[in-house]
Amino acid sequence: MNTSAHALSAPGMALPAACRRWPWSALLLALVMLWLVVVPFALMALSSVKPDGLVISEGYTLDHFRALAEDGQWGQIAWNTVCFVGGSVLLSVVLSLALAWLTERTDMPGRRLVRALLVLPMAMPPLLLAVAWILLASPRSGMLNQGITAVTGLPALFDIFTLPGMVFVQTLSMVPAAYLILMALVRRTNADMEDAARLSGAGFWRILFRITIPILSPGLIATALLLVIGGVATFDIPGAIGMPVGKFVVSSQVYAYVFQSVTGLPLYGQVGVVGSFIVLLTVPMVYVYQRATADSGRFVTVTGKGRGHSRTALGRWRWGALALVLGYFVLSTLLPLAVLLWVSLMPYQVGFSVEALSLLTLKNHAEVFGNPRIHQATVNTFLVSVLAATLVVALSVWLAYVVVRMRPRGHGALNFASFLPMAMPGVVLGVSLTYVYQLVSPGFMLGSVWILVIAFTTSYLTYGAQTMNSTLLQSSPVLEEAGQMCGASTVQVLRRVSLPLLMPAMIGVWIWVFSHGLRELTMALMLQSERNMTLAALLWGFWTMGNATGAAAVGIWLTVAMGILVLLWQLVMDRDKEA
Repeated sequence: MNTSAHALSAPGMALPAACRRWPWSALLLALVMLWLVVVPFALMALSSVKPDGLVISEGYTLDHFRALAEDGQWGQIAWNTVCFVGGSVLLSVVLSLALAWLTERTDMPGRRLVRALLVLPMAMPPLLLAVAWILLASPRSGMLNQGITAVTGLPALFDIFTLPGMVFVQTLSMVPAAYLILMALVRRTNADMEDAARLSGAGFWRILFRITIPILSPGLIATALLLVIGGVATFDIPGAIGMPVGKFVVSSQVYAYVFQSVTGLPLYGQVGVVGSFIVLLTVPMVYVYQRATADSGRFVTVTGKGRGHSRTALGRWRWGALALVLGYFVLSTLLPLAVLLWVSLMPYQVGFSVEALSLLTLKNHAEVFGNPRIHQATVNTFLVSVLAATLVVALSVWLAYVVVRMRPRGHGALNFASFLPMAMPGVVLGVSLTYVYQLVSPGFMLGSVWILVIAFTTSYLTYGAQTMNSTLLQSSPVLEEAGQMCGASTVQVLRRVSLPLLMPAMIGVWIWVFSHGLRELTMALMLQSERNMTLAALLWGFWTMGNATGAAAVGIWLTVAMGILVLLWQLVMDRDKEA
């Protein structure tokens, strides 16, 4: 993916002057981006200097900054965040690179099946993964601990309610996305220099650290930055594992300010201060990520036959490598799904045993299909996900066409603006939208499904826009220019030439956004009400209220739906690559 300014300005990438006759299109798009991204952040920053944290209140104060500066817990929260994000990102990148190298550069058996197994964990929402590992590795009631104690008599060996436990689960959750990025990078990178070094007698580790990693370093840096930004934004896992035992990170502390303050009222002023600092911290990372992804092509040796390189013979380690992959799949998908299915079939939470088989019941699953509250949450979830996916695709195509083809003055700023939603974690974006629609339409928007549609659209716009940018950059404008020369209008060219070329990518983006909308928890919680309850928010409510069996039943069906969508998305993306 190359979205740098110099690439967008390359000769031959723009249509003739016909497109430039429509300056209102770029202007309108700029206003939309301003409303979606800049206005929420500006109002959040304003709330940090308001006495009660509400932007509509009178007066200004720095009391919220002083309160946070005098709060001694923030040192520990910052350290927890650094350890949680840094540890999970490091482990995810290392493991994903190893898995990508095994599937793309070695003779490991079953590589095609392995690729599918490494993508499937995306079907497990992070909250469900955390819930499953709590059920497995809780020091008191975890099934693994109970099984070990029953067999060996030893006390509990695992305690998931620790910072290492949070890092472990977050790593399992991050690996599929990192693997997909690094797999494509490893597949495209020419291995001639590695083969030459191998023929010259260089050993594996020397080749790895002197050739492979330096060649891949731009992509590794970009992937790590993306995971860092996502890690700061993550609430699901810290909320489920860390909050019950008082181990807060930045995202869970913001949630606590809104829903668990000692005063009983949301501390919007403190949220404004913390949110502003988060955005100011992540915006430079977003800029570096954009530059890294834009310029990475200058550093990677690529050929037109990415699969033509020789594969490293693993010898006796072939089956050990396969065991590593299967071990990850068991920990990230198979074992969590098994424990969730078991708990969903029990009348109450009970460990696995032959005696417990007599308790098997479908009552919890019948409740999923018979509970009106679950029905409404399902309708809301699908409605929000469908609308958000459709809006993301429409805005992404619009943005890509303006930035790549029309290239008005300031198109680079528009392109960068499409990255900015990455800098706003879900907890921050949710509160920011509350500020916006308190001013605009508190009666209609707040607590409705429409505010969730806006939140999801804003959050997922980066993925859609960059996918469309990349696709449009890779397609020649010759057919569009021919249509213009034959007298077709810009709208006709878009409808009959550009959109058909973009259709596979549009379908892929739609499925990706729709599936992520089904699992989105953070923004759904920050903006929840009885009118806009989603399945993810309902699942959180079941879990936090102690209804583990109900949460497991909802989670099983949500994972099934997610699994189907992940497979469809992968199928569409694979066909797009082949085309």
